Amino acid sequence: MSIKVRVDFEDRSPEILRQVRAKTLEGLEEAGALVFAESQEAVPVDEGDLKASGKVEVDRQHFAARLIYGGIGARHAHLIEYGHQTKSGTVVPPQSFMRAPGKRAKPAVNAIMKRKLGEVK
Repeated sequence: MSIKVRVDFEDRSPEILRQVRAKTLEGLEEAGALVFAESQEAVPVDEGDLKASGKVEVDRQHFAARLIYGGIGARHAHLIEYGHQTKSGTVVPPQSFMRAPGKRAKPAVNAIMKRKLGEVK
C-alpha cells in the first residue's frame, strides 16, 4: 500500500511585493505628516518664513520621506537647526526643529509602519 501526497504552491510573491510597496508608501505618507506636524510646532518663529518653507516629500522610487526646510526667504534653516557663530563671535546655539522632533516621533513612526505592513494579506 502507498499513499501519494501532492502539494501545489501558488506563487503570490508579485502580489505580496506590490502590497508591501503600497503599504510602505502609505506608511511614509502618514509618518511624514506626523513628523512634519511635530517639526512645525518646534520651528522658532520670527517672521514666519522658515515655518512657511517646510514640507514633506515622499520619494516613491527610493521609499523615503524627507522633511525639507529652507529655500528663498529661509536660507538660514541650517543655521537655526545646527547653531552658528556670528561675525562678531557670538555663538548662537542650535534650535533643533527637524532632528529632535524626528527622534521623538520615532516610536510612533515605527508603530505606523508596523500597522501598515501588518495590513498586507
